[in-house]
Amino acid sequence: MVNLAPACTADLKQDERQPLPYEEPVRTWAGYGTGAACNVCGLAVNVHDIEYEVELLTHGSVRTLRFHLKCYRIWEVQS
Repeated sequence: MVNLAPACTADLKQDERQPLPYEEPVRTWAGYGTGAACNVCGLAVNVHDIEYEVELLTHGSVRTLRFHLKCYRIWEVQS
C-alpha cells in the first residue's frame, strides 16, 4: 500500500490515517457532498463540499469509494 501525501490527512492523528492504494476507476462522478465519510480522511463530505464517487472493479466485484476533492486529487496522483 502507498501512503497518501500528508496534506490530505494533516489534521488526523497518525493512527487515524488510512493508506489507500490507487486503482484505475471504472467510473468517476463528482457532485455535491452527501454526508458520506471520505475513504481517505474519514471525515464527512458535506453538502457544501465537492464529493468524488469512484467505482472500482477489484477481483470481479465492484466497490465504491467517496472522497473530498482534495483527498481525491492526492489519491489520483499516486498512479
